[in-house]
Amino acid sequence: MDISSATDILSAADHGDHIAAEGLPQDVLTSAFVALALSHDRPDRAWTELETVLAAQWADGMVPHLIYHKPSEAFPSSGLWVTGRPVTTSGLTAMPLLGSILLRLHQRAPDTVRARAALRAIDRWHGWFGTHRDPHGEGLAAILHPWESARPDAPDWDEPFARVSTEGVAPYLPAGAQPTQARAVWLIERFRSLGWETPELHDGSPFCVVDPGLNAVLIRSALDLAALADSVEEPEIAEGNRMIAERGQAAIMALYHEGRYLPLDRISGQLVMTWSAGTILPAWADLPVTAQAEGPVEPWVAALTGHAAGAHETIMGAALFIEQAVQARSTLSR
Repeated sequence: MDISSATDILSAADHGDHIAAEGLPQDVLTSAFVALALSHDRPDRAWTELETVLAAQWADGMVPHLIYHKPSEAFPSSGLWVTGRPVTTSGLTAMPLLGSILLRLHQRAPDTVRARAALRAIDRWHGWFGTHRDPHGEGLAAILHPWESARPDAPDWDEPFARVSTEGVAPYLPAGAQPTQARAVWLIERFRSLGWETPELHDGSPFCVVDPGLNAVLIRSALDLAALADSVEEPEIAEGNRMIAERGQAAIMALYHEGRYLPLDRISGQLVMTWSAGTILPAWADLPVTAQAEGPVEPWVAALTGHAAGAHETIMGAALFIEQAVQARSTLSR
């Protein structure tokens, strides 16, 4: 892959205000990296990508991980969620990377008006993790579904996920569905029955795991959002996000084990012994990491932890390739 072919991949999937493969929803984590890639040559379009994501924010502050601008039958289909939004979205949160994306976007293409609007939206999202995913004030947010980790196939979730039922969800599954897909849908049905937009989901879910990867991303995003808030004279947002980061930095050390950070199953109260990529992701938040991951490293995790993400001919792969190629070219020109 080269920059030209990567750009062609993004252009072919560009719907004007968001990038998504034909027939599929907008993936918010992918859009985060797309915004970075576009910021080099098309900064206005990069801002629009981010703003389209934030336009789908829920009233409680949550930013969903999937946005369906058109109906989709691809699993998970748009009809599965029934979240009652003006634009159909999933009911699960995205990886909280947008504070870090916003800081870099504003540094490359300064726009104080747009930055302040996005800043306030992302600040509300960061606060949502405290009220909805850490309702007992432990300092770390839980994921309630493996998809919220953006690493759904990681071995981290095998044991906690095994306790989730597979009953009664056959009508929502594609032909030949695996048990993991049935469990994924069962959780969605559970959250839908609880009304989605409520802190009670945390205590009512049979899957409730503190993901060190998500918490590291949240810590770094909060610190980056605080830095941006300082620069655009939003001191309350700056102070609030530094507090989020400080609480997370202190609490995550309870997960530290042999140079990495382990997931915590809040149902059993036990740490999950794993060597997955998520255990080293706290390096992105400048936390001490000396271990190496075993097994596959997701491309977006590789990019954040300073490893080569590889050239994958997907929208995510193209965006990561452009960002890394431009950064490498910039370094060589210094």
